[in-house]
Formats: sequence, C-alpha cells, structure tokens
Amino acid sequence: MSHRNSSQTTRRSKLRRKTRKFAIGLALGLFKTATLYILLRHQLGISRKTTCIAAAILGTLFTIQSCWSSSFQCVTLLMVPQILSKRGRATTIAYVFVLAMNGPARNTIANVDRLGRALSCSQDRLKSAMHDALQAVKVPFLAMKKAIGVILSEVEKAFMKIQRILIQIMRLVKRILSSIKRGFNWLGNIAAVCNQKNGTPFDQCIRSLESAVEDCKQKLGVVDFMCEVTHVAKVVCYSVKVVDYMCELIDFVSDQIVETIEKKLQEFIHNIQVMFRVKVDFDHSFEFQTNFSRNYTDIVSAITQEINHRSRYLFTLFNVFTIVSSFCFICVVIRSVRYKMKYLTKDSFDNFYISRDFIAIDEHRRSMNRDTVLPLTRKERNRYIHLTSMSLIRKEKLRIARSAVFLFISSIHILGLMAADYCLYWLLALIRHVFLRQADIERPPMVTLEVSGSGIIADMYRGIVGAFEPMVKHADILDPARCAPDPKTPDFIRYLQISLLLLFCWMCIVLEPYGLRIRQIIMRAYYPDRAKERATWLYNDVLLKRESFVKILRRQLGLGSGDSKPRKLMDIFRAKTNLFWICRKILGSNGGGKKCIFCSERIAENEAVSCLRPGCVGVYCYECFVEIQNLCTICSEPMDSSDQSDISIERFE
Repeated sequence: MSHRNSSQTTRRSKLRRKTRKFAIGLALGLFKTATLYILLRHQLGISRKTTCIAAAILGTLFTIQSCWSSSFQCVTLLMVPQILSKRGRATTIAYVFVLAMNGPARNTIANVDRLGRALSCSQDRLKSAMHDALQAVKVPFLAMKKAIGVILSEVEKAFMKIQRILIQIMRLVKRILSSIKRGFNWLGNIAAVCNQKNGTPFDQCIRSLESAVEDCKQKLGVVDFMCEVTHVAKVVCYSVKVVDYMCELIDFVSDQIVETIEKKLQEFIHNIQVMFRVKVDFDHSFEFQTNFSRNYTDIVSAITQEINHRSRYLFTLFNVFTIVSSFCFICVVIRSVRYKMKYLTKDSFDNFYISRDFIAIDEHRRSMNRDTVLPLTRKERNRYIHLTSMSLIRKEKLRIARSAVFLFISSIHILGLMAADYCLYWLLALIRHVFLRQADIERPPMVTLEVSGSGIIADMYRGIVGAFEPMVKHADILDPARCAPDPKTPDFIRYLQISLLLLFCWMCIVLEPYGLRIRQIIMRAYYPDRAKERATWLYNDVLLKRESFVKILRRQLGLGSGDSKPRKLMDIFRAKTNLFWICRKILGSNGGGKKCIFCSERIAENEAVSCLRPGCVGVYCYECFVEIQNLCTICSEPMDSSDQSDISIERFE
C-alpha cells in the first residue's frame, strides 16, 4: 500500500514538473517570437509580411523546442539576465544609436536643407531688390536725361523754325547784297575811270595841258610866251573836277559803306552759326560689379547634393551598423550558450557566489568539528558575496564603473544629437516667427511732391520728383515672410523612446550585478548536481587560500585542530594563484582527484563512495556517507558501498 502511494506521489510530482516545464517553455517561446519580430521588423526593417511569416515559423520551432528541451529553456532564461550585461547593453546602445541617426540626425539634415533653401530664397530676393535698387538709382539720371532730351527736342524744333525764318531773311539779304553787288560793279566800272595809274580826269586834263605847253615851248623857242595861252584852257579842266568828286565818293562807298555792310553781314552770319551750334554732353558713370559663376539656386542645390552625397556614406555606414548590431542579439544567445558550457565544465568560471549549497557544506563541517569558512574575513568579503546580498564586491563595483564611463560617453553623443536637432528646430522656428511678425508691420505714410502745370520744365520736374519717391512697389520683394524657413518638427515620440532606452541602460548598469547573479539561480535550478560540485570547489578553494605556512607547520607537528586532513602544497599554491589566467593555464584550476560533495574534503580513489544512479555526481567520504545514512543528498537515491574498499564502515562510527 505504501509502495502504491509513493508511486502515485512520484507520478504526480513528475506530472507537476512536466506541466511547469511546458508552461515555462511556452512563455519562453512566446518571448523569443516577440524578440524575433522586433529584431526583424524594427531593427532590420524587413517588410511586415515577411516578418510575420518568419516569426510564425521560427517562433513555433522555438516554442516547441522550449517546451520539450530543458537545455533550450535554460539557454533562453540565461538570455534574460544576459541583456543586463555589457553585451546586452551594447546591443541596446547600438539600437539607440540607430534610432538617433534615423530620427534626430535625419531631421537635423532635413532642417539644414530647409535652412539652405531659405537662404537661397533670401539671396535671390535680395539680388532682385538690389537690381531694382540699382535701376531706381538710375531713374533720376534717366529722368534728367529724358527731360533734357525733350528740352533739346523742343529747342531743336524752335530753332528749326527760327532757322527757316532766318533762311528766308538770308535769302532777302542775299538778294539785297546781289543788288548792291551789281551797283557796286557799276560803280566799279565808273571808278575805273578814276584809275590811280592814269590819275583822275582832272589830273589827266591838267597833265595833258602841261605836256602841250612844254611841247609848245620846245617848238617855239623865243616866242614861247605864246604858249602861255594854254593855261587858259585849264579852266576847262575844272569842269571835270566833278568827276573827281564822284571818284572820291566811290572810294568812300567802297571803303566805308560796302566794307562795313560786308563786315556786319559776316558778323551776323557768324552769330547765326554760333546760335545754331548746340552741343549737349551728358556724362554719367556708375559701376556695380558682382562676380559669380552660378546663381544662388544652383549653389544651394550643389550644397544640398554634396551634403546628401557625404551623408549617404554615413547613413550607409549606420545601416551596416544596424545590421551588425542586430547580430548582437545573436551574440547574446552565443554568450548564453557559452556561459552554460563553461558553467558545466569549468569549476572556477564565475564562481565567487556563496549559495545555499555552500552554506550547507559549512554547517555540515561545523557539525563534524572541522575547519569552516563562514563567517568570511574582511578581505574575503571583497571577493565573495552571497547571492541574495544587496552589497557589491570590488569586482562588481569596478564593472559598474567601467560600464558607467562607456554609457556616459555614449549618452553624451546621443543627447548631443538630440540637442542639436531640437536647437536647430527652435532656431528656425524663432526665425520664422520673427519674419512673420515683421511681415505684419504697417508701412509708414509716404510724403509725395506734386508738380502742377504743363510744359517742358514741368514734365522734367515731374520725372525728377517721381524718381526720388520711395520704392513702395518693390516692398513685396523684400518681404521676409516669403522666405521664412519652415522647419521640420522633431519626432518627440522618438525622443521619448531614446530617453527611455537610455534610462533602461542606466538601470541595467545598476542592476547588472544582481541580474548576473540570477544566472547562478537559473543554472542551479536546471543543474543542481553541478551547482553542488561548484559549491564544493569554491569551499575548498577558500580553505586553500586561507592556508599559511604557519598552519601547515602546526598541522605537520600535530598541533592542528579538528580532523582536517593535510593538504598538498601544490593545491595551496594553485588556489592562491588561480586569480591569474597564466597560472590557471600552467597549474590548472584544480588538482585532480575527488572531493566529497558534503564536506568538500579531498578523498582518495579507494575511499570514495559514489552514487550508483546513472548521471548522478554524488561522491562522499566515509564519514559523510555514514552521516547521510546511505542516502544520496543529490538524487535522494539509496547508495551501496559493497563495491568500494574492504575497509569497515564501523570504524568510522
């Protein structure tokens, strides 16, 4: 009856274990499926359909494997605290960098591009305004030139009328001059009589009479007195004296009147020529030179293309970094498997935690009146720690310090990207706000001048006054609201996501030592035999580290306390130097042989009592074997020592 009850109890316990195993496996499978979906969809950017198919297939396989494989469950559970380690934190930081580059960094580049376009718009409008201003500067000169041109045109028309009148006058004058010339020629013909070569008619008459008198005297000789009669004929010569007066009159007219008239006519003609000789020189010089090979739109477009070209490699690098960071999850899996393998094969690996098995060994040794480890010394408290203790050892503090420095630098970089993005957005938003406020300012009243009247001078004044009026019609060109930048709003949800992930990383740093201790609990739950072996090794290692030359000497002299067996010097030396990897490589992590699971004492091969259950690692010394009453403390199965040494057990009782 009792056998039946025990079998039913065993069956129920197995059923409960299988049910618990199935529930844990199902939860772990769902966890892996969700992690896989996040990795494929959000990290690698794979399409939703492909991600769902891959997550469904692989998630099903993971769930089935987790429900039926204890080893698979163990690795999956080890991944959870592994996320709190530096590898898991590096994966999270990599993902945060990806979010920062795809969020704030891209938004910053977009706002820089919009700022460049706004500057290009402002430069183009400023160029147009400068062109209009230059044209406005030329307007007064052009107006004056136009007015002077109109005046010259009107003066030319007036002068043409005067010229036509003067031409008619000149024709009349020419006719008069022609008549005078003909009269002058007539008088000249008359004046030919008064030839200076032959003399005047009166002189010729007198000269002829005197010549006759001389000739008469020569011919008459003595009676030349008779020739004096010719002197009476001189009275006749006085009759032509009037002709002499006419010659003098002709000379007077020729010298005084005609020459004066000719001179006055020449002066009149010269004055007319001077009057009609009009020359207007309008000289204006204004130089404005701008040297550029391309317009501002092309320049901004080239700058944008260069930014996109250079940032393309950066974003390509970060896309590659995104893919590489995705493999960090695989690295977490690999490190979980590696931790499991090292835990099962290497006693010294991550073995500085005091567990319940360690405490049980110490209590058992105390009951046997042997050397114990607890309580630990002050130096040992900086090296070994209880699994449930809230304090940290030196190794864990150094790990936190190194991780904090790395995370601080990474946080500064990420927060710098976020700050740059928001500051640029705030600056552009402020510029836009100021530009829009300036656009609402009313223009001051303008004072204008009005010129009334008509005519050339009035038109000239109107053109000059209009040229100096303010360029109100060009005010819209300089309107800043048209070129106000429109910044792209940052993704504040992405900011919150990045901030929460950074906060999670900082929490991971604080919780890392406690999270890594969970690995010991997980491994002890799945491999309790191995946990007892590691506790035995750790207990023995602490005892060996406590050995000193004085204790060894006293034990050799038989002055030691308790029934502790003597220890080898090589084991002590190995225990004291196993902190250095080169010593572990040369000397090994343990000295070989077997140790009692219950008391951690090294025992010889012929004195060891092993558990007969296949797979059980229970090994006991005879003292502990007697104390546990032939029942293995690991698998709770009865043991048989008939195949061991012939040494009687009773001598140990």
